[in-house]
Amino acid sequence: MDDTNIILGGMALFLTGSGLNVSCVNMMLIQLFKQNDERRRIAFSINYSCMNLGFIIGFIIGGYFQSYNEYSYAFYTAAACLVVCAVF
Repeated sequence: MDDTNIILGGMALFLTGSGLNVSCVNMMLIQLFKQNDERRRIAFSINYSCMNLGFIIGFIIGGYFQSYNEYSYAFYTAAACLVVCAVF
């Protein structure tokens, strides 16, 4: 197996994990509200808005570090964000 296949396999696993993560968050969100509750729609709207904002910020930060070939700083930034999320 060459390096390209390993990288593509890792990317596929990452995307699968990310997709499952979104589904799990949505299922936990569903359990907080009854089906007819109006707040349920608002919670989903806020959830997806925050996810989209996070994706945009992540792509901007990733593009910045990529433009300067500073991949180690990109990983440190991602690790710091994960620590902050774990604390919350």
